[in-house]
Amino acid sequence: MNTLVTFTLLAACSNDGGETITSSKPTAQEVLKEEPNADIIQINGTIYKTNIKRVDDLKVTKDKEIAIIQKTSKKDIKDGTASKLPVKTKIFSTKEQNDVVIAEINGKIKKYIALAEG
Repeated sequence: MNTLVTFTLLAACSNDGGETITSSKPTAQEVLKEEPNADIIQINGTIYKTNIKRVDDLKVTKDKEIAIIQKTSKKDIKDGTASKLPVKTKIFSTKEQNDVVIAEINGKIKKYIALAEG
């Protein structure tokens, strides 16, 4: 009896409809549509976001310079563009985490985390 119930549950949960579900990194437009005031940057095709408490609390060390903000915009975001950071802001990798970067503005730092596939 238990075998029959298990088989029925597995069969009911299978996906034989040929439907494929894929996920991809969020785009800047998707992030800003959901949160219009988000502070984001794009580097090498990846969107990074700041003002996330768990990221702000991380102890990370600035490493190598990886980008300089070329443009501030909420409309046409591509690599080197930020929604809020000023042009010429330097972006650095961190020694501890490859998904966290640091923006340095007038000696102060802001930590940004890469937004993963969802």
